[in-house]
Amino acid sequence: MCVADVQEWADGLEEIRELIGPRFARAEPHHNAVGYLKGLLSAEERKNSWTLSERAGQAIPDRMQRLLSTTDWDPDGLRDDLRSYVVDHLGSADGVLIVDETGFLKKGTRSAGVARQYCGTAGRVENCQIGVFLTYATPAGRTFLDRELYLPKAWTDDRDRCASAGIPATRKFATKPELAITMITRALDAGVPAQWVTGDAVYGQHAKLRETLHGRGVSYVLAVPMNQRVIAKTGALGVEFRADGLIASLSGRAAYYICHAPLRISLAELARVAGARWAIEETFQTSKDETGLDHYQVRQWKGWHRHITLSMLAHAFLTVTRSKKGPSEGQRRAHSPDPARNPAPAHPSGLDPAARPGTHPQRSYWRRRHQQTAKRHHYRARNSTPQTRL
Repeated sequence: MCVADVQEWADGLEEIRELIGPRFARAEPHHNAVGYLKGLLSAEERKNSWTLSERAGQAIPDRMQRLLSTTDWDPDGLRDDLRSYVVDHLGSADGVLIVDETGFLKKGTRSAGVARQYCGTAGRVENCQIGVFLTYATPAGRTFLDRELYLPKAWTDDRDRCASAGIPATRKFATKPELAITMITRALDAGVPAQWVTGDAVYGQHAKLRETLHGRGVSYVLAVPMNQRVIAKTGALGVEFRADGLIASLSGRAAYYICHAPLRISLAELARVAGARWAIEETFQTSKDETGLDHYQVRQWKGWHRHITLSMLAHAFLTVTRSKKGPSEGQRRAHSPDPARNPAPAHPSGLDPAARPGTHPQRSYWRRRHQQTAKRHHYRARNSTPQTRL
């Protein structure tokens, strides 16, 4: 790393330090939060309170643990600062909001929201927490904007259990698409420039989510299952079909999308937006590998949101720092509506074009491959790291 890069890094961290300063009433927790962020950006293999404390020169992890538990600061306020930071540096009128969830493998039954449920990281039903995330993709980069911890009904129906995990009494059951609506609404209300929303079939088949986007005047390209019921005109009448029945010429492996867009929009542009959905897969992967998204050792609701938000901010810092050097070829391709340059939905990463998924089977293979990598990472960490709980 050259001197100019070191100075750019230092200047960027100073901007973050000043940005989050008003969220802390005292200097010590502010200093600890900056130290925690620096630790998340470090090359430490495991980024938890113990390792980050040692890296900050603290003999014991008490201060870092208090930062995630009892110190008086609001992670939702920090989330708002994160959103402003991302928009200031990456904002674009043709931005794409992407919703998806990721799993965090856990032991025991006391971590907020933990349950036996399907975990995409493991590729099967596992004991895990599920976080629903909103990411933002523009020609300059892609990173996180928001997060919500999913609570199964077994939790929201047991208020004593919720209280023990620090879950607010006001938090009721909400489906993953309902959590997505909450986050998208927050982003749009805050003025995040976005022309599109995309997501997988969990979100695309949810009528209320699509209605919300209609009402906000936001276009979308949302995946749906093959049995999705849709209305299509036959002559002057509207007739209901299954998606796979309406387009019977497609193979059984084809992907289906419901789109809402301006009349004069190209198929290439719709494909570009659909391909942007894969940005969130890369964001999950890089944040788990580089900024410790899944390295936390906390049980409480507050601790989860504090660690996750700090990890998201660390990822945003890396994305913004990278964006100052200009978009990669992968990003330029991903945001080009020209079918000659972007013939298939592209994964907006810096990957070599030959390795980037194109057809639906290729994208499915790419996703499964990355899920396997993440699964190995999770199991290795879970089996080898001492468990310190807050």
